[in-house]
Amino acid sequence: MTNLELHNLAKENANKAVDAYIKENGETQYCGYAYVKIKGNTSFYRDLKKQGLTSRDCYRGMMVDDILDTNTQSLDVKEAGVEAYANTLLENDIYAFAGSYTL
Repeated sequence: MTNLELHNLAKENANKAVDAYIKENGETQYCGYAYVKIKGNTSFYRDLKKQGLTSRDCYRGMMVDDILDTNTQSLDVKEAGVEAYANTLLENDIYAFAGSYTL
């Protein structure tokens, strides 16, 4: 599997997790931002960077941008999605973790 195929699989899993979360719990009132951090200077990162899918994080590493295909502001929904994305990468030996903050 190529790095871009892995990204697409992880993104698909993230959006499935979002849909499942909304179906089960609805959207909560907490607003926030959720992201996935990956280690920089890896082939996975470089391939995503070429496609414009990453941004530099001020505290080491890179963040993957534009993972979720939802317009919600619900932090809980976004967290479910980025956790699924990060877990897919971890299952494929790419160091990644999900993070979030409230607005």
